[in-house]
Amino acid sequence: MYEGTARQPLLRSFDAVVNCLQAVLDATDAAAASLLRDHRALDDGNTWLGARLDRALASNLIVLIQAHAEKSKVKCQESRPSKAFNGYKQPLISRELTMDFQWVQGTIDSKGTDRGLVKRE
Repeated sequence: MYEGTARQPLLRSFDAVVNCLQAVLDATDAAAASLLRDHRALDDGNTWLGARLDRALASNLIVLIQAHAEKSKVKCQESRPSKAFNGYKQPLISRELTMDFQWVQGTIDSKGTDRGLVKRE
């Protein structure tokens, strides 16, 4: 009986250490669960964006060319599909030209056919 009572303080100190470690484990588990939820949300978002990109590519994704006329010089910027898009049809190209504050927009398909100009206000 005497030995049991002598070990009580030692058992209490072990219990305190175990409780501290358990608290750290619980916090780590909560953080891991939060990261897992965030990962699932990102994965779902990537799946949604991938499907959206597939739909856009299937409907001839429009690539913009922006041109700005400045002092009879035209500056053009074009965004091109990356190599990841090689398996898809060549997209339509939309072009915009600014001249004297009037905007003109047109589209050119993959064969180079001009699909018409639309004046914007």
